[in-house]
Amino acid sequence: MTGIIYYILSQHTKSQIVSDNHTTLNRVHQALDSEFTSLDKISDDLATNTDLNPYYLKDPLYATRTKNELQRYMITNKDLVKEIFIYYAPKNILYSHAGTLSTDAFMTYKYPQTSLTATTLSQNFKTKQQLLTSSDYLDHKQGQLLQYYVPVNSNSNLTILFIFDQEKLNEFLTQYQLLTDQDITLYQNGTLFATTAKNLAKLDKKTNLISSQKKFRTSLIEVGLSKKLLIQRLNGLRITFVILGLASLFLGLVLIFLICRHIYAPIAQLNEDFNKIVKDELNNEIEGDFFSNVSKHLSNQHRVIQAEVENHQEVLKDVFWHELIQGILTKQSEISSKMSDCGLLPNPTATYFLGLISTDFSTDKLDNLK
Repeated sequence: MTGIIYYILSQHTKSQIVSDNHTTLNRVHQALDSEFTSLDKISDDLATNTDLNPYYLKDPLYATRTKNELQRYMITNKDLVKEIFIYYAPKNILYSHAGTLSTDAFMTYKYPQTSLTATTLSQNFKTKQQLLTSSDYLDHKQGQLLQYYVPVNSNSNLTILFIFDQEKLNEFLTQYQLLTDQDITLYQNGTLFATTAKNLAKLDKKTNLISSQKKFRTSLIEVGLSKKLLIQRLNGLRITFVILGLASLFLGLVLIFLICRHIYAPIAQLNEDFNKIVKDELNNEIEGDFFSNVSKHLSNQHRVIQAEVENHQEVLKDVFWHELIQGILTKQSEISSKMSDCGLLPNPTATYFLGLISTDFSTDKLDNLK
């Protein structure tokens, strides 16, 4: 039972984690989709804004007004966007609120410390599709250059380039974390764009045990759960399992004890009754033999003593009669005492008379005694 409970709880924990990941994933997807949809709308506005016509941008009379217009777009989208550029393919020129630049000047003066080249930049402009890409700074301490290209349409030869601030994009993803150890990561063709992970080693599959992925335009959003949080949850689950196991073991032992006691009680009662019967029979037999032997012994002793007493009394009687006839006993008290000794107890309701008749005695004393 405890094993089944543990399995159910572990499956519930896993499903809850997956559910949390999917919830976070959907929230991030909706947020990013909203942000990038807003960028797409900006690109459409830029393409149709008459103040941002390439002709006006290069004309000194209109340059200030068009730069201010681009600056306005920058201010209203400063959460993620670092800079906005308009690329005009026929002249290979980039327009911004700071002025105009060629692709070579853009890479030489604007972002000289990146691995991005003017050739790569021009190729990205020609893709004719929305493209999210990145380029490492040669000094890796500076992070990455994140770029989002939006070709306006095939006829205008315009491409809108948005430059992101990677730290701001990381912070943007962080606000959608449901759990501390839940990492949100944005990839493009296997290249890491942004992540909430403080340590990139945490994104390793060995430590990121449970992850959920969702396609976002040409990119991929991944929400993963680190091993640390999973271990914490499983530790809590193991404690629950141990408590349930001990409780189940205790209840099982109590149940076994009660069952055994219930089953053994009639047997114990029969055994007790049997022992009592055997004991009573044995005691009765022993006691009967003992009292029988004692009775026989006492009876024999009584007969022996009775015979000796009778013999003794006969002797005493002979002596009494002899002393009485010879005139030795003259006092009443002596006579009464001798009578008691020889078993001639006086009867309180009767009177004894003893008369001695004067006669001639024979020489034979026996005759005289008779």
